[in-house]
Amino acid sequence: MALDIGVAVNGAILLGKNFCADGHDGDRKGFAISHMHEDHASMVTECLHSGSVYMTDPTRQLLEVLRGDRYRTVKEAKKFNCIGRKNIKILDYGQKGEEVFKDGKSESITFHYSNHTLGASQIEINTHDGKVIVYSGDITKDDKPPENIDVLIADATHGHPKYDKYVDGDKNCKMILHTLEDKLLGEEPKSVVIHAHRGKLQEAMALISSHRILDQFDFIAPEMDRKIADVYRKFDEFKSIRKKIKDVEDAEDIIAENGKPFIEFTVNTCGEKLYEKSRKAFTIRMIDNNSCESGQTKNPNVLNIVTDAHATHAELVDYVKRADPGHVIIDATRSAQADPLFSRLKDEGFSVEVQPRYLA
Repeated sequence: MALDIGVAVNGAILLGKNFCADGHDGDRKGFAISHMHEDHASMVTECLHSGSVYMTDPTRQLLEVLRGDRYRTVKEAKKFNCIGRKNIKILDYGQKGEEVFKDGKSESITFHYSNHTLGASQIEINTHDGKVIVYSGDITKDDKPPENIDVLIADATHGHPKYDKYVDGDKNCKMILHTLEDKLLGEEPKSVVIHAHRGKLQEAMALISSHRILDQFDFIAPEMDRKIADVYRKFDEFKSIRKKIKDVEDAEDIIAENGKPFIEFTVNTCGEKLYEKSRKAFTIRMIDNNSCESGQTKNPNVLNIVTDAHATHAELVDYVKRADPGHVIIDATRSAQADPLFSRLKDEGFSVEVQPRYLA
């Protein structure tokens, strides 16, 4: 029997018989993307060929950059006479979208704010038979769940208790700025390379752009991250991001010529550059791992900054308590930490299960 509510083996979040989030399912005609990151938006092309695709406008703009495509809204599609698969439906936070399916039944979708990254959302579906189904997406400690939830499908990224160390965001910001001043303005100045996930990388750009004493040092980044910065800059919180960012190809020449130090931004999936390994540039790694703490590593040339992009184990449990759903389904496709979260929620008295079941 087909699964109506839960997590499919391909990671698709099934929100009733008609809607699907952060994945693709051939039996459904309504789709939603919670945010831009690849483990949630990788199936957007398949969704575009299958039905309506809902997302926030920042997510649309970011996916256009990341995927090198142009995603039209229904209104834009009519204006530019572009093909139907480009019909994206944009929702603001709290705005309700109505979708009428072939059986004539109407269901609604609403996005709720998430502080995970620009444009990120918790997704609420109100089904034709009166159920309220919510997918948490990637959430942080400050995110408020929707009300009156029948079924909650919950993220388990930091579901293990080992991911419970407190992250002091203000302290981290001060540590980043102090380190930059120390390395760039010290007696033996050297460049600094900042590694982070996309989104956190642009947040770091905004933080440093607002610290005027560092204005004299060039920003360097790959083309993709410069384009993402262009999107971020459109929003008030990030409008401080510098407009002039040099291409990463300039970095090696500057190092080779002993030129003026710079601040480079690169994604975590890229390893250390040769000039980092040779200690001609200092490394700051912004990592999403609450099992450790921010600070100097055993390597004196590397500083770890632990970010708060995901809720800790205790914060996930608190989120579920505040949501107070009738039933909880834990997504085991995007994290190996579903079982510890399941055990804790079961001990707390929740009706809970892990899906897909073969990963339980």
